[in-house]
Amino acid sequence: VVEPLADEAVLLGTGMIAATAAGLFPDLNAACVAMQQGGKTREPNSPAAGRFDRDYRVFLEMHRQRQALDAIR
Repeated sequence: VVEPLADEAVLLGTGMIAATAAGLFPDLNAACVAMQQGGKTREPNSPAAGRFDRDYRVFLEMHRQRQALDAIR
């Protein structure tokens, strides 16, 4: 996974689209190449994977229960 170095990656992407629309770049790919700020590669953290897997199973169960409650209405 690559974590963007830009603090506001969404705003940077919006700027890339706006710059392309304004004709500053011939296409979005050119804007991305010119304006990208790089990123930091994140390696998997095996010890944390178990915790995240458990938390995700809890989330899925909560979602399932929420759907059951919504069906009562």
